[in-house]
Amino acid sequence: MAELSFDEILEASLRLAPEQKLKLADALRVDSPRDLLLSELARRKAYGAFERAESLFGKYARPQQPDVSEDELNTYLHSIRTEWEEELNVFFGEGD
Repeated sequence: MAELSFDEILEASLRLAPEQKLKLADALRVDSPRDLLLSELARRKAYGAFERAESLFGKYARPQQPDVSEDELNTYLHSIRTEWEEELNVFFGEGD
């Protein structure tokens, strides 16, 4: 079989019919990183790599923290989410 350069192959591929171009593209398609990761995850699950995984649930809990009501928690989380807006206002001299 004669050796073809990349340019010759490219030129020949441009002359293919549209359905042949699709077949060629499918044949040359490389798995995406996501597909590679999913196949690796499936392989590890089949191997049983996650069957004896240690649960971290409650492992890093801090019992010394006081109980917080849902309203207090939501208020605190809202202040965290909007803190950057307040900092921008101060930075641009629009502070209260």
